[in-house]
Amino acid sequence: VATLSLSGCYATVEPGNVGVEVSRSHVTGTLYGAGTHYVGSLTDVHEMSIRLQNMEEEDVPCRSHDNVSVKVDVTVSYTLTRSEAANVYKRLGDDFPTVLLLPAVRSAVRDAVAEHEALTVAQGRSELETRTLANIRASIRATLHSQGLADNAIRVNTAQLRNIELPETLTHSIESIQQQRNQGLEREQALHTAQQEAERLRIEAQGRNQVEILNAQREATVRQIRGESEALYNRTVAASLNQNLIELRRIEAQRAISTNPNAQLVVLGGGGNNNSSMPIVLP
Repeated sequence: VATLSLSGCYATVEPGNVGVEVSRSHVTGTLYGAGTHYVGSLTDVHEMSIRLQNMEEEDVPCRSHDNVSVKVDVTVSYTLTRSEAANVYKRLGDDFPTVLLLPAVRSAVRDAVAEHEALTVAQGRSELETRTLANIRASIRATLHSQGLADNAIRVNTAQLRNIELPETLTHSIESIQQQRNQGLEREQALHTAQQEAERLRIEAQGRNQVEILNAQREATVRQIRGESEALYNRTVAASLNQNLIELRRIEAQRAISTNPNAQLVVLGGGGNNNSSMPIVLP
């Protein structure tokens, strides 16, 4: 926060700031936006930032619920409401972050740490930040109210715990616990992976058995169909071989032999009822 330099009767307000008019040491309530403005010769314009700003506080000494000494580094982001800039300047001055925010931040961090044991403080940073932010906002609202200012005159947006310093012995204990926890998680992951692999192998084995069963069933079906086809063929052939057809085939065979030029002597059956006698060929 800085007092604007005047060039004659003109004052300049930088972008992101608001100018608060002070005439004869009296805050008039008039506000100036970014740009160059004409003001009276006895008027000052004090510049206040309305951008998002950060305030850092390091090594805030705290005591945990189990009476362990803890140091905390914290960063708080806040904004000044433009319409309340004149009232804030009048009540708290241009150094309101030091007057209002700093005590509230220190107190809020101490109260948040005091609600938790040291191990929880180290491992539950998110919860601790949430509690710290709630404490800061409550403290700021109470102070603003006591000064007759609007609750939203200064808005606290975030509270980040950048570092939490514990006693060395406790740090080693926490690291050992974390290491054991990680090893347990690794064992659980290995067991889960082994179970998944066993299930995969079981499914593959079931699949192979199912394929073998299907192949065996298919082969049995093929053999059955082939056997049935052969039986049908034999029945068909047997049904077609009557006595007349056999006699016809005998006569055709005798004719073929008798006309064979290599045959020297052909002796036929002796007649009678023995019509099935076959010819005898002598060389």
